[in-house]
Amino acid sequence: MSAFTFRPQVEQFDGRCLPSANPAATIGAGALVPAAVGSPPAAANGGASEQPAVPIRLSTHISSDGSLALSLSGVGGHLGRWTGEGNLEDVDFDLGSVSGTATLVAANGDQLFVTFSASWEPSTGGGEQPLTGVGNVTVTFTGGTGRFAGATGGASEVCHVTGDPSTLTFECDSEGTGILVLAHR
Repeated sequence: MSAFTFRPQVEQFDGRCLPSANPAATIGAGALVPAAVGSPPAAANGGASEQPAVPIRLSTHISSDGSLALSLSGVGGHLGRWTGEGNLEDVDFDLGSVSGTATLVAANGDQLFVTFSASWEPSTGGGEQPLTGVGNVTVTFTGGTGRFAGATGGASEVCHVTGDPSTLTFECDSEGTGILVLAHR
């Protein structure tokens, strides 16, 4: 038997397992041994592996009836067609900003919890026209149920807002992307 043995190894990179580019990691007894199918490879330093981060795209429709309650619906990567409910915690139409919390319910029933803040440059169309504006929404993922348990990350969306400051009613259509960090796969 030869003193030199070669065992191809894998390393985790950006949530994927790839062949190792480090020849020293593939030779000798200190080499990484591939994990069982469905498990991430063992880390070279014996530490825990990173949580998988996946890109997410969101298309969202949000409406408020003036009671500070929100109704949400949309389509998103890792969510499918989803619905949701939320609450506004801070509303300032004069400055063009709102913030709050929401629960998004994925097509399979798993829930993703979020906090959000939105701001836009308010403008009026004059006369009886409602307040309109284009702005940004920042979404932070704060956990969930099912596959979203322990999820973190966030997304940025561009939103088109129409509202009535006198009744605190508004609608927002937005689209954007971000990163969803899953605690497990």
